[in-house]
Amino acid sequence: MKTVKHWSKVNNCEMTFQIYLPDESVKEQRCEPYPAIYFLSGLTANHENFAIKSHFGIFAKQHNIACIFPDTSPRETGIEGVKDDWTFGDSAGYYVDATSEKYAKHFNMFSYVNKELPEIVSNHFHVDINRKSITGFSMGGFGALNSYIKNAGAFRSVSAFAPISHPSVSQWGKNAFEKFLGSVEAGSVYDPTLLISSAKVPTTPILIDQGSADAFLAENLLVEDFLSAAHKAGVKIDYRFREGYSHNFWYVASFIQEHFEFHARYLKA
Repeated sequence: MKTVKHWSKVNNCEMTFQIYLPDESVKEQRCEPYPAIYFLSGLTANHENFAIKSHFGIFAKQHNIACIFPDTSPRETGIEGVKDDWTFGDSAGYYVDATSEKYAKHFNMFSYVNKELPEIVSNHFHVDINRKSITGFSMGGFGALNSYIKNAGAFRSVSAFAPISHPSVSQWGKNAFEKFLGSVEAGSVYDPTLLISSAKVPTTPILIDQGSADAFLAENLLVEDFLSAAHKAGVKIDYRFREGYSHNFWYVASFIQEHFEFHARYLKA
C-alpha cells in the first residue's frame, strides 16, 4: 500500500490517495497492467477509512486487482466555513464539480475522480486505465453511481453500499447542491435517481447493498427511490438488503468479498 500526495490541477490544491497493487515487484514481468477498483468513501472520511476498515486486501490479492482510495474532498483550501458542518465541505466534497464562485476553484471532485486521478494512476503505476470499476459507501456510493451513469462506458461495473441515492430530496444532498451548485435544481445532473431515467441503459447490472437497520435510510439515503426509477427505466439492479446491519464500515467489511466477486466478473471479461 502506498500513500500518494500530488498537486491536483482540477482542485487547485494538494490531494492525497492510497493505492494497493497485489504485487508491484512483478511489474516488469506482467504482460498486462492490473485492472482496478476505485473506492469512494463517505461523510467525515478521508483516503484512509475505506482502505483500513473494509478488510479489502485479501480479496484484492485473490482477484489480482489494484485498488485506489481517493480522499473525499480537497483539504486546506482556506475557504470560510468548509470545516463547520460535517455534512459539507472538508470530508464532504460530494463528487460533483462546483459552479458557485466560492467553491468552484477547489471543489471539483467529479472531474478529479473521473478524469484526473485515473490518468495519474495509469501514468505512474502498472494499472489499466481502461479496465476499471467503481464502488463507494454512503456519499461515496452516490459518487460511484453518478460517475458510472454520467460517464457512460468509463467503468466496467459499479456497486454501492448504502448510497445517498436521491440527493435532490435528502437534506444532505439539498444542502450540498445549494452550496456547491447554487440550487437544488442544478444538482439534478448529479442525482442518480433522476439520471437513471434518461441514461443509456448500462450493459452490466448495478449492485446496491443496503442494511435494514440504517438510521439514515428513510430520510437521506432514499435507496427505494433509485430502485423504482431504475426498474421503470429497465435497468437491472442486483439489490442485497441486509437484515440488522447499520451504517458503518463493519457492515461494509462484512460484504466486501461479494463486491469483489461482482466486479471481478466484469474487469476480467
